[in-house]
Amino acid sequence: MINITDKKKLMEIRMLAGACMSCDDCISQCDFLTRHHMNLQGFAYSPEYADECLLCGKCYAVCPRGIDGCDIANMAMDAAE
Repeated sequence: MINITDKKKLMEIRMLAGACMSCDDCISQCDFLTRHHMNLQGFAYSPEYADECLLCGKCYAVCPRGIDGCDIANMAMDAAE
């Protein structure tokens, strides 16, 4: 698990998934999201798990809103202390 304390960065990460409509299509395609019982919006609110994301892009491939979990993971990793 990573640690992010910069509140501005956390808000930016959460904004990435702001359009999530909680259809949960991403969960059905992604082992990472399934393991942590969260959709992309949940991931944006729990970016401390970003180092466990496989960056496979399966979530993005099925997201009707075009949200990319890889972007959330990469931004979180960049903001990690």
